[in-house]
Amino acid sequence: MKIMTYNVMEGGVRPDNSRLEKVLQVIDGQNADVFGLQETKVAQGKDNELIWALKEAGKYQHHEVFENSGEWTYKSGVSLSSKMQPSSSRIIGEGVRAVEITFPSIIGNINISNVYC
Repeated sequence: MKIMTYNVMEGGVRPDNSRLEKVLQVIDGQNADVFGLQETKVAQGKDNELIWALKEAGKYQHHEVFENSGEWTYKSGVSLSSKMQPSSSRIIGEGVRAVEITFPSIIGNINISNVYC
């Protein structure tokens, strides 16, 4: 299983969208089974272009995105995306941006967490 983490800085895109394609190329080039993003925009719509582009590409079918409208989140957060169906996924943590996904394996559950403070 290949796991990748990526701090995309400022949502991974610029207002003119110049970074979106570059960020998508890096993610695609790594061909990870699971990847986590930090500093991704978590608002719905155009402020979340990276998450929407990943969903539309269809390579990663499963997403857990930290979506909390609390003022302390600054509209920035974390996500985990996976090619495989996790047995569970959830938002975790108090006062931090954190998500977790779980996969069953022959040696027990594999829990992957992504935290951005």
